[in-house]
This record gives sequence, C-alpha cells and structure tokens, in this order.
Amino acid sequence: MHKPGFTRRQLAAVLCFALLFAGLFLCVEKCLFSDIFFSPTWTRIREEHKAPQVLVMGNSHAFCSFAPQIINGALGVDSAVLGASGQNAAGAVDSFEAVLRVDAPEVLVAELNVFLSPYDSMAVNSKASALSNINGMPHLWQRVKSAYHELGFESIPQGAFQLLRADLMWARWNQTTEIHFSPDGSSHLNWHATGEYDAASRQADALLHLSQAQPLEVESRNVAELRRMMTLAEKHGVKVVLVKTPTIASTQETCNRTVYLMNVAAEYGDTLLGARDFHQELGDMDFVVEDFYDKGHLSRSGAAKLTMAVVRWMGGLLGTQPHFENAFAYAGEQVETVNDTTWRYSMTALGHEVQYRFALDEEIVQDWSSLNTVTLSLAPEEAGRLRVDMRQAAQPENVLTMSFMTANTCVIR
Repeated sequence: MHKPGFTRRQLAAVLCFALLFAGLFLCVEKCLFSDIFFSPTWTRIREEHKAPQVLVMGNSHAFCSFAPQIINGALGVDSAVLGASGQNAAGAVDSFEAVLRVDAPEVLVAELNVFLSPYDSMAVNSKASALSNINGMPHLWQRVKSAYHELGFESIPQGAFQLLRADLMWARWNQTTEIHFSPDGSSHLNWHATGEYDAASRQADALLHLSQAQPLEVESRNVAELRRMMTLAEKHGVKVVLVKTPTIASTQETCNRTVYLMNVAAEYGDTLLGARDFHQELGDMDFVVEDFYDKGHLSRSGAAKLTMAVVRWMGGLLGTQPHFENAFAYAGEQVETVNDTTWRYSMTALGHEVQYRFALDEEIVQDWSSLNTVTLSLAPEEAGRLRVDMRQAAQPENVLTMSFMTANTCVIR
C-alpha cells in the first residue's frame, strides 16, 4: 500500500513552526534574559574562535571546584571552566558539542556529578541558569537543540510555553544567590562552612567504599550522554579526564555509581586518559571544614587544594612535571585570635615575590609589601570587609583581588 510522504503544505507548516520557535527563542533571550550565570568562557570561545587547551566542564561542582590559574601556571597550559548551576547531563554534553563546533580542546576534564544527578531534577532557578549557559553558545541552532535537552521540551508549543513562563523569567531577575564568574569561568564564593570535620576518617570511609564497590547503574539517559561525550571526544581527538570532586562525605551508593560511570568511560580505550574520585584523598589534601562552601560544594580554599591535587595527578598522566612556583593564584587564608579585641588576618598566594595590599572598607590599611599579614580590631564575622590585592613584583599590572571569607550558615558536624 502506498504511503504518501510530506505534502508541500505539510512541509511548509513544519518549517514555519521551526522558524517561529527559533525566532521566539532569539527574541526572548535578547529581550528578557539577564546573564547572571553567563560563563565568560563562552565569550572567549566566541570572540577568539579557539578553545582552551584544557577545558573543565560540568555543573556547579565544576566551576566551584577548580582554579584554572593553578592549572595554567603549574602545567604550562591554557585552561578554563565552562559550566552551569544545576545543568543536566544532556546540557553538559551539548555544551561540549557546541565548543567542538568552534575548536577542539586537547584535554576535557569532566566533573562526574552532572552524570550522577537525576536527569530531570532541575528546579526553576537551575533551568534559568541553564538557559543563560545556552545563551552563550555560538550558534542559534545549537541553542535550540540544547534547550530541548536541558529544559525537557516535548513539542514546539510546549517549548515556547516553557521559555515564556513568568516564574522562569522572574527567576532570572531575582536570584537569591548570584554566582559571579571569574574571567576563567570559575566561581569561588566568599563563604565557607563551619563545624566539626575529620578529613582522615572521611578518606578512610571513601577507601572502604571503594574496596567494597559493586558498580551500580545510573539513569540510562545519563549513561547515554556519557557515551555521547566519549564518542565526540574520540572523534575529535580529545583526551578525557573524569573527576569526582569531593563533597563533605562519600557514600557507598555514590561510590558504586561513580565506579559504574568510570567503567563505561573505560570502554573508550585511549580516549580516557584517567578517572579519579578525590573523596579518597580528603586527608591527603589536608581538607578542613572551611574548605567547603556547603555539603556539596567547595569553597575557594578547597578549590585551591583540590586543583593542586588534580594537577599533580594530571601531570603524571601527561608525563609533565608540575611547577607550582610558576603559578600566580590564591592559595589560602587564615584568621587568628590575638586577644579579645584583635585578630590577625593572613592571605597567601602562589607565585614569585608576591606583594600584598590590605584595605578595610576601601581604606588602605597596609600598602604594597611582601608582608601577607595584618592585625586589626575587626571581628571574624566581619572579615568580608577586608580586601587584599596581590601581585607579583615582576608583573605589577596583574593584580589578584580577594576579600576574606566569612562563615556560612551551613554548619557541618
């Protein structure tokens, strides 16, 4: 029996729907969406038509956990982070595909949390963040495709409705927590957790979980996206490094699922350069409670410690000796009690002949010198008022600015 194909009228209708959707998407993103969560890495890729040599990708666990300045200096490469808060697996792989349309990085560092999270778990504000990430993609057709994946569109009318939802658009303009990206795509929030934390025992737990691991399959759509990522990397000659960044504690279930994902990626032979769960090095990295922003994310001090550990590991994978003395980056900070009314604030940066300048509420209290410590009658809960500018004597124009971190409301016991 003859089955008629598309008539000209039907084909015209489909094309009209597609054009209408693309036009609506373009109009909404240009007119209504802010770029609070917009990664500057997209801007760089679009303007330079070039991908960084080392590209770190994932959701918030990626851009809160890595300090590209340390990677760049220690390994002598160019790196950047590209991610979106709450992004699902399809969105992350779509982002990778969009980068490859411009240029291929040499190494992709993929943070595994994006493949461990439920595929359709994004809340309204996470969808808003995902849309802003999509806005950064160089090509409109890629944005439409990614919106389909990340926002769960099932039809053109439903997709158009999703884009125009009042609560979604309002979430873009009324964020409870703004994420301010650094030029390299990372984001280290000016808070840290408080409470009691024993990194050595947490590391012992993680090692026990690994010894007892029984690979546990993750959601099938996440597995499909991991395979798509590995296939894209294989096709474009990109080496993949899989990293599970540490949360406050490992669990047996998460370890089992992580091992499963690593086993899937290992099927791609030489494309997988290495895979590592850094819960198993919490004690080795000397983690303390202040190295966490909350139970799932690292503070900037935790990100510095993790990045140095990742660099040592990647150096071995790449056959390169890391030279941390070549990096200029934040390394850590400390607040010590001198007496009941006085505290000593210390900031430390990696680099050659680093100079420091301290300002309290924009007033300079200690000008440029090699002294990285200042003593003030400033209570620790007000530490955020104290700003530190850092520079290397040989490159005074390159200034790194940090405020001291203050305690978060997240108490860990």
